[in-house]
Amino acid sequence: MARRPHIRQRRLAFIGCEGEGEVAYVALLNDLAKTRDGPVAFKPYRLNPGAGDPVQLVNRAIQLRKQKQAKGSQFKVSAVLLDKDRLGQLHQGGEELRRTALNAKLLLVLQDPDHEGFLLRHLRGCEFRRPSPGTSLRELQRRWPEYQKGQSTRIKLAEQIAFEDIERVCRVEPGLRELLTRIGFLKA
Repeated sequence: MARRPHIRQRRLAFIGCEGEGEVAYVALLNDLAKTRDGPVAFKPYRLNPGAGDPVQLVNRAIQLRKQKQAKGSQFKVSAVLLDKDRLGQLHQGGEELRRTALNAKLLLVLQDPDHEGFLLRHLRGCEFRRPSPGTSLRELQRRWPEYQKGQSTRIKLAEQIAFEDIERVCRVEPGLRELLTRIGFLKA
């Protein structure tokens, strides 16, 4: 009698995303995980409407994760990609939001100051660049002229960002490093 091949159980990561750019980035992470033959799957979930309000985004992530878990999804790690510049607008710099996320076992991956600044640090030689709010898109386009906000796809991102770039940027992005280490995509 032939034995069935052993299929490794994949570790799922719930990743709440503000917009299409973040969804494309998480899809890129998922593609990279597949090419590395790891038992990891990144599941991006668009959290809008929320218009960038971090409190609404985190609450929506908690609600959506509960719905997915009720339908049988089991997530090893849960996270939300948030623009760091929005936290400064909250009372006490978002401390209450951080506690809410911590209590819900939801990792906050802060994009400093926003998604474009976060992507900029993935480009070779730019990992230490910290553009000020409002300048990151312009600075990213200076180094990546084809980049268009809201037009990213995982395929376009893959033309600029490889696994080695993810490893390198994790040295300066503690939230991303924690997420990728917890799920087993990177070694501790």
